[in-house]
Amino acid sequence: MKKSKIETNFKENRITLTFSKIVTKKDLNSIYTDIRFDAADLQPGYNVIADFSKTKIMYLNAISVFRNIFNFLISKNCGEIIRVLQDNRVLHKQLLNLVLLAPAHVPNYAPTVDAAKSKLKAMQRRNGIRFNMLQHPIEIIVNDQRVSGGIKNISTSGIAIVANQFEPEIDGIVEVNFELKNSKKEEVNFSIQSRIVRMEDDLFAVTYVDLDDATKKSLWNCIVVSGN
Repeated sequence: MKKSKIETNFKENRITLTFSKIVTKKDLNSIYTDIRFDAADLQPGYNVIADFSKTKIMYLNAISVFRNIFNFLISKNCGEIIRVLQDNRVLHKQLLNLVLLAPAHVPNYAPTVDAAKSKLKAMQRRNGIRFNMLQHPIEIIVNDQRVSGGIKNISTSGIAIVANQFEPEIDGIVEVNFELKNSKKEEVNFSIQSRIVRMEDDLFAVTYVDLDDATKKSLWNCIVVSGN
């Protein structure tokens, strides 16, 4: 039986995980060991392709290792994670959402590895994957006007915001204020200048303007805590 394997492309700053037809705990423990070494040598924002196209069976005792692998990748500042999955497989999207990542993670899918690589090239580069926040409170400030809204999803490059009482303008500059808990369960306040880049019904998206490294690191740590 072929084992699951890891391929690390340092030039492309990418890890590709290819999972076997039958996934066992022993198989995944070996992968987990390799990942912890390889991820340390990649640049922050590295991407991950997780190929489940051949997977038919996963043993229940492997679930915890699956979660450890992907939560480890998230904690080590990975960029996008794309799952390669064929819809006719028993291991379908709903199951993956339950066992692989933090519930708040926003997943991406592709039908083949080549399609996943193309998708990565076409996607706007983000500093960290997106997490759903289920209407977490946020305040938008523009021209001394303060409007309350909710965070739909968030990353270290921007936020998708729902705000019924706000009329955004593309390229408009706003300040966003919100609080998240860190690993010590302390509330951390973020006040970030942002640019409006997308609008859709009562939702709009912003990207941060000149976010310094210290704030970005603090934000990422809080996002990971909130997502788990």
